[in-house]
Parts: sequence; C-alpha cells; structure tokens
Amino acid sequence: MYRTQRVPLVKATLAGAPLCQLILPGCTGLADTVHEVKPRGRGGSITNPANVLPACASCNDGASNEHITESQDRRLLLHSWDDESGRRAAPDGGAES
Repeated sequence: MYRTQRVPLVKATLAGAPLCQLILPGCTGLADTVHEVKPRGRGGSITNPANVLPACASCNDGASNEHITESQDRRLLLHSWDDESGRRAAPDGGAES
C-alpha cells in the first residue's frame, strides 16, 4: 500500500502545491513533505488526499511537537474524536461546531 498509494499521493500533492500550507514558526516556505492532519495513530488515513497538506519539514515536525496547541486551534492537527471536517464529534455521534 505504501509504494502503490502513499508515494504517488505525496508526489502529486507536492507537484500540485509546492509551498508549505502550515506556516508555523520556522517555516521555510517550500513544501518538501506532507503533513497528516489526522495522523494514523489518531485514526487518520495516510492514503486519503483530504488528510494531507503540503508542508516543509520544519512545520511538519513543529505541528506535532513544539506547536501542538496552535496546530490544534488552526485545525492542522485533529484528534481521533474529530471528524474529517475538523468538527468535534458529539457524544450522540453527530458533530458539534
């Protein structure tokens, strides 16, 4: 799956949007990787184009390390209980704003 789905997704994402979209402190501006908005460990897909954003390595690392709160506030990093639109799932299965 990684070679057949993930690698082409990364290449296509970077070819279509060569600038970092996270723009966190330390941003280099040039996207050289992709950032998973909902990481695999939180239930995200590594092969879903809607789950990745072009990012520079500095921002990609910072989003889940030094700048976690900002990343969550800006919906650049979702939890397992957030739906793909970034809305928090309500206890009844619906979505809250």
